[in-house]
Amino acid sequence: MITFHQAKGLEFDHVYVAWTGRNPDLGPALRTRLFSRTAVPYTITGGSQTTDASTAGLSLADREREVYVAITRPRSSVTFLYDPGLADGGYYALNPAIDELFKLRKARAYAGHPSVEVVEFTNA
Repeated sequence: MITFHQAKGLEFDHVYVAWTGRNPDLGPALRTRLFSRTAVPYTITGGSQTTDASTAGLSLADREREVYVAITRPRSSVTFLYDPGLADGGYYALNPAIDELFKLRKARAYAGHPSVEVVEFTNA
């Protein structure tokens, strides 16, 4: 088991990916902007917040790049692990872009555990 960052540059036959649903983390993008001497309006109350669209966009791009690295590591297949009951942006929710790919796919019960649903997508 490795993080998205540790997987960069590596390849595997099959990859299991979890925790794609995290909300964008404003901290790294905000620090980069502030250390670059860019004045950015922000508040820190239970987490960083800003009205600056550019900084928010950088945070979103960071999140999407992490997921991109994770899902481009497999040579043949990838399995996403997530809890569809978490729509609040928690880590176990599914990344919104990936969710769009599977939204219209029909789920089936997993034979080994009927409470687990499987949604398949193939480009073959």
